[in-house]
Amino acid sequence: MAYTVYEGKDLRIELDDKTIFHETNATISIEREVETITLDSKDVDPSGDWAKKRVKGMSWGAGGDTMICLDDTTPGAGTAHDFKSLYDAFTAGVEIAVKVAIGGEILSGSAFLQSLSPSAGLDGYGTVSFNLEGSGALTLAPSV
Repeated sequence: MAYTVYEGKDLRIELDDKTIFHETNATISIEREVETITLDSKDVDPSGDWAKKRVKGMSWGAGGDTMICLDDTTPGAGTAHDFKSLYDAFTAGVEIAVKVAIGGEILSGSAFLQSLSPSAGLDGYGTVSFNLEGSGALTLAPSV
């Protein structure tokens, strides 16, 4: 059976149908909340040694790093998010459409920009880390 291994450049985050300009890192986390059920019955586990679990809910988030770019004359400006447009979306506090391309699949949902963390080293480029908190379901579909 043949498999395709995707490179890091194949995982991209889009916000409101615009890519993150100069994105250098992207992550997505999909989590399931599992809780322990306390049972006071010898019928379920006579030894009392085993914990019973149940699924309570699911959540997701995404994030990444991008170089800080504020110049509208840069190629791709207007079709991609720069620091200013990320900041504007953050301060607006509204849900934004999120798409995460993973090879030939697209994860999509709505999220809030939870944090922006600009930083710059003495000898490097300015970067900003961003985190998104998913709101509602995350769906998986083939990319078109």
